[in-house]
Amino acid sequence: YIVASLKEQTMKVIAFAQSKGGVGKSTSCLITAQVLAHQGKKVCVLDADPNNLLVNWKASAETSIEVIGDINENNLIKTINSLDGYDYVFIDLEGKASLLTSRAILKSDFVVIPMQASLPDASQANRIINLIHDDQDIIGKEIKHSFLMTRTSPLIKTKIENKIVSQIKGIDYPMFNNQLNERIAFKAIFFNKSTLYNLPDDVSGKEKAIKNAEEFVQELVEKANV
Repeated sequence: YIVASLKEQTMKVIAFAQSKGGVGKSTSCLITAQVLAHQGKKVCVLDADPNNLLVNWKASAETSIEVIGDINENNLIKTINSLDGYDYVFIDLEGKASLLTSRAILKSDFVVIPMQASLPDASQANRIINLIHDDQDIIGKEIKHSFLMTRTSPLIKTKIENKIVSQIKGIDYPMFNNQLNERIAFKAIFFNKSTLYNLPDDVSGKEKAIKNAEEFVQELVEKANV
């Protein structure tokens, strides 16, 4: 059923997947959607995280981004197949390696794996890699993916971060050159129920956060379109 339902789509489906919570997965997903919507793209986000962070954000936010909640393993594929006219569809997944996560990976053109610079994050991220490898065997083709470092310092790289990045690159796993740093503005989009671009000007580091987000999204778009 899953394989039979796969079809060519002009829209790009991009999943944000991690088997550990608290890594900035939902934040990364929403930031990406906001940047592309600001650039005039038609964007839909599927909130498949039981925490409903993106559904709750959308309820009060003034935005062109469509957010669909109550996504589970039974309706994910049907929901994606029903979507039409979008440039990008993002899937914010639950923080575990599950059947839902596997099905989302199968339907995705690209999988972003957010992680902080910690050994537990790296270990759990590897579970997503294993799911990707299994799903690649099912469909017989590559599922493009890459690690994304989140909540890092924009000024100083820690020894642990350098070691983890070196280890990941050493085993030839793909990793974004850009990171999403720890920034007040990224947290403020939830507190203010706003996009990065509509945040009050007095939010500390707003312009730097926008630049950081746009550089990451540009790299993601390039990787997803290769």
